[in-house]
Amino acid sequence: MLQLNQPIASSHVGSFPLPFNQQNVARALHDMMQIGVTYPPYPQLRDFVSTFMHSLVKKGILQPVSGAFIVKDLRAFEELHKLEVSPPEEAVQSIRQASGYPLRAPLTGPVTIASEMYLSSDLSQKSWLLARKDLVLGPLAEYLAKYAESFAKLGYHFLVVDEPSLVVILGKRISMYGYKQDEIAEAINKVLKRASTSLKGIHICGILPPQLKDILFSLDEVEIYDHETFDTPKNLDFYTRRELEEHDKYLAIGVVSSKTPKVEDFKEALKFAEKAVERFGDRVVMVKPDCGFFGLKWVYGSKGEMVIDVEAGYSAALSKLRVVQSIALELSKRLAH
Repeated sequence: MLQLNQPIASSHVGSFPLPFNQQNVARALHDMMQIGVTYPPYPQLRDFVSTFMHSLVKKGILQPVSGAFIVKDLRAFEELHKLEVSPPEEAVQSIRQASGYPLRAPLTGPVTIASEMYLSSDLSQKSWLLARKDLVLGPLAEYLAKYAESFAKLGYHFLVVDEPSLVVILGKRISMYGYKQDEIAEAINKVLKRASTSLKGIHICGILPPQLKDILFSLDEVEIYDHETFDTPKNLDFYTRRELEEHDKYLAIGVVSSKTPKVEDFKEALKFAEKAVERFGDRVVMVKPDCGFFGLKWVYGSKGEMVIDVEAGYSAALSKLRVVQSIALELSKRLAH
């Protein structure tokens, strides 16, 4: 069994609808700790790809263009594994502020990062970095593994690789670009293996395709699967309890939506969590929002229209986390009896 700080822990994927600055990083972490979230992440207030590619832009290896990145120095990119890395500034700030409070470290995975990179300025599918699996599964994965190691050295307890783009390349593209499922699993394992954190997980949102299961069960370094389940309840059909037991894996269940600012009723969300526990038993070890809260900056206006209101969105995010934490406490209390 996993050793968690409470029988059913609470956590959050990472992002909030706040502008990126030191004050907001401190504010979001403080608020999560005040709520009592068991494993709060360092607050992700900037794009989860550029966070880890910023240093490569400064070195002239990458160039940001139209929300993506172009590889400007291919030779240097091929030798990413030789570069040293420094953890994101918000991760360093958060570990200092936490003063021993156990934190989660979100780390964007190689497939998701590669999905936003191109080898030429035409930004076409032909120049997609994903088409060069030797670069994705080799130097890029090794480069990200150094970030994993840096999080562990900082003192993070829970390392989670975020790979939402895995659901994109599985299917036609996995054969188109010559990816083998065991190769993808090996690359993710490579990233996580460098970290000596107490807990390791993988976050994948969206509808889980059948081809993903073999990859996930091949992730020897992963203990906790973190998926979108509240808004996509069919994902609860993806595993069986027996499969999880046979592979010694655990679930982090999404019990509130990350897509709508409407705050869930506690009883409704608790009922959803109870059904998951009834189905998977002690394989459920964590509850959390489905995904990050960046999109909650869009809220309902006075006439029902969607408008940007960062503070209202942030308030909704905190209210949702209170629901999550209340569910974690209620389920933990029941397990203690």
